[in-house]
Amino acid sequence: MATTRGERLRIAREKRFKSARLAGKAMGIPVSTYGAHERAQSPGGRDYGPEDAKKYARRFGVTAEWLLTGREPFPTGGDEPFFNRWYVFYDDVHRPMTPDLIGLLCVVGLADGRVLIKQVQRGRAEGLYTLHSATEKPIADVKIEWAARVNSISRRS
Repeated sequence: MATTRGERLRIAREKRFKSARLAGKAMGIPVSTYGAHERAQSPGGRDYGPEDAKKYARRFGVTAEWLLTGREPFPTGGDEPFFNRWYVFYDDVHRPMTPDLIGLLCVVGLADGRVLIKQVQRGRAEGLYTLHSATEKPIADVKIEWAARVNSISRRS
């Protein structure tokens, strides 16, 4: 189990990038800064705060709270914590996103690798969408790689 912020950041990063160097470059962060954050709370490391944690969490598909405190369980996928312990059934994946899914609850795949369950609305420009949730702020003007209408949701027993 990861006990430091740096260890949790490394674990999250390894799901998306092979190295700290690649992650730093992809995020536009100096490689030395990102590497120091992975060594946070260790000799030669530099701790990171809530704003950095939010940025890393979005990119790596985890929560900022887990990165900072370790209290939330590490998510196994990009799904919202609200849907933990639920089954979400969908089929008929639309690749790319199609207009008939506007206004519906969908499972969506984004370019950064996240898979989310959101209501899809049109964005401010052609090919961009705003994703709505009852539990989080909207994600505005994102490109959806694929989408599928949610057929049903049921609680795991």
